[in-house]
This record gives sequence, structure tokens and C-alpha cells, in this order.
Amino acid sequence: MKTGAPTRIALTKVVAVGNDFFILDITTDPSLSRRDDYSALVRVACDRQRGPAGGADGLVLLDANNGVLTLRVINADGSDGGVSGNGARCAARLALHGNLIHSTTAAIPVQFPGRTLAVTFDRSNPAHVAIDMGAPGLSLPEIPVSAAHVRPVTDFEFKLDGLTVAFVSMGNPHMVLFTDASADLDAAISGLGPRYETHPAFPQRMNVHVARVASPTRVTIRSWERGVGRTLGCGTGSCATLVAGAITGRLERRATVNQPGGDVEIAWAADTGHVRLSGPVEIGDRIDIDWPRG
Repeated sequence: MKTGAPTRIALTKVVAVGNDFFILDITTDPSLSRRDDYSALVRVACDRQRGPAGGADGLVLLDANNGVLTLRVINADGSDGGVSGNGARCAARLALHGNLIHSTTAAIPVQFPGRTLAVTFDRSNPAHVAIDMGAPGLSLPEIPVSAAHVRPVTDFEFKLDGLTVAFVSMGNPHMVLFTDASADLDAAISGLGPRYETHPAFPQRMNVHVARVASPTRVTIRSWERGVGRTLGCGTGSCATLVAGAITGRLERRATVNQPGGDVEIAWAADTGHVRLSGPVEIGDRIDIDWPRG
């Protein structure tokens, strides 16, 4: 559906360790989910210079019915965001705050296209939200990565244009480059992010992360997300970094991931193979905006 008449909508900004999203609750107006002009809304709302409340990394459509959250993530450039760990945690926090869900004890199903996850809340602090991200994908076709562009170094590391990197899928593709202690992470991600997001090895583009290990249980990262650019935090990227660090012997299966927006805790269970992401979520401003034309 596309309409020429302005539509007044309410967006709520929610932030997970610097990764910020506008949430649009479509629960009571399902017609919004059938619109075909979300790119116009995202370009206006998420604009970092001119957008409301300083813009955002993306937009999340939230539909809450019968205790299940159905989400669609749209990146700041209008592209499909796929699975977002922080986006899911933000949407779940807002759903609890708005009484769209009521339980802080049971796991809440979160449905993305093609993947269902589960969110849980800290009973004593609902602002602390965790999500079971499921099992990571580690094969090149799962991620996906074109094997013609990379050369295996070990079972889980590859040479790409002279760089040694690891690839992980958390429902979306990630490339992790571990650096030494002297590396300038900000300079590294600013150079590598835009180059490798659209590298021909990656048919669905790529989320890029540079990581510096402080100890087996702590790592610092910088992230460049496809369709967004540099972000202050990345949930699936934090998960991918932990998995990449664990399979290459750099990290234990549970670690703190430090980012400019704050810390998250990642745990990769040996028995189930699932990765758990947990950390704080803050509800920000509510913005009333007219749906832009075209």
C-alpha cells in the first residue's frame, strides 16, 4: 500500500549500548506493514544531520500479538537489516514498557523473517535484556562468502586481500579481524569498513569488525554495519566476535565485549551451541512525524 495523504505516526527511540533504533509499533494498525515506501521514512527519520532526535541506525517494525514479537529491521539506507540482536532487545524492552507483553519471567519469542529467537528479562531490572541468538553459522555458504575470493589459513580463518579474517553468520554476515595491542581500532574500522562492506567476495554485503583482545574474557571492538556505517554498538557483531575468538583460541566461550556505546556480555553454550547476548537497553524520546512523500 502506498498513500499520497500524509500519515502521522509515532516513533520511539530505543538504544542498546549506543546502537539506536526508531521503533514503529504496528500492532494496532497492520496496514502499516503493507506500505511500500519505507525507504522514504527511513531516509528522513534516520538521517544523522537532519533527522529527529539525532537520527538512528535503523527502523524496527514491531508487531506484538499473543505474546509473540514479529520484527522487521530496515537499515538507515533503506536496505533490509535481517536479524538484529540489539534491535530485538530494543523492541522487546519497548513492548514490555508499553504493556504489549507482560511476562518478565518467561522467554518471549521474537520472529524475524526466517529465524525465531527468544528474549528474556532480568526480573529485578527489566532494562537489562538478554536474547538467545541461536547457533552461529561457520561455513562459507552459510555466511555467505564466495570461496573464490578467499584462501583457507586454518579451519576457521582465511586470507582476504592479505588480511587474516574469520567469518561468522548470526543470521546476518560478519567478518572479524583481530588486531594487536598497538592498533588504532577507530582508524582501522574507518578504512576497512567501507572497503569490505561491498567487497565482491560478499554477495549480501558484509558487517565488518576489528577486535583487540585484552584477556580471554574481554575484547574491544569497532563495528561497521552494512547499510549503516560505523555504529557505537553491534549485538550480532559482538556475538560473532566472541564466536570467532573462541574458535581461534583467543577468547573463552563467555566474555565481555566492549564497544564505544558500552559493554555487553556474550556466552556461547557448549551444550546447545547457542549464543546469548545480554546488556542494558534505554528507552528514549517519542517522536511524532508525518510520513514523508516519496
